[in-house]
Amino acid sequence: MARAITKCPNCGSTVSQFAAGCAICGEDLVAARQRLARRSLPSVPGAGRLPRITGEDALIGGLMIVIAFASPLLGGAIAGLFAYQANSDRNIARRNLCLIGVAVALVMICLISFLPGTYNRLLFSIYS
Repeated sequence: MARAITKCPNCGSTVSQFAAGCAICGEDLVAARQRLARRSLPSVPGAGRLPRITGEDALIGGLMIVIAFASPLLGGAIAGLFAYQANSDRNIARRNLCLIGVAVALVMICLISFLPGTYNRLLFSIYS
């Protein structure tokens, strides 16, 4: 929304808040109002940088996470390939979701390696 200007920014003469230009010097008041409105808006760093997640991205990312949890070696490799392909296609949301699947696979592999029997307890507690 354009801000009200009652004085001309160029010559300082009084103008109507609805005037499109200054009667004295011819300054464009519409452009001046737009500049004033742009300057007065607060700036949030990083706003608008988050990628939109489509239904297809969410479905593929969710499947990668589930597959990586159920079968860490195979699921981690598949999620890594999907992340590589999404990165090549510049699909940031799908890439990030697939990388979460890779991270889940790595955590599961670490749990299986360092705490024997953990994988069976996790699977049986979820499915029972």
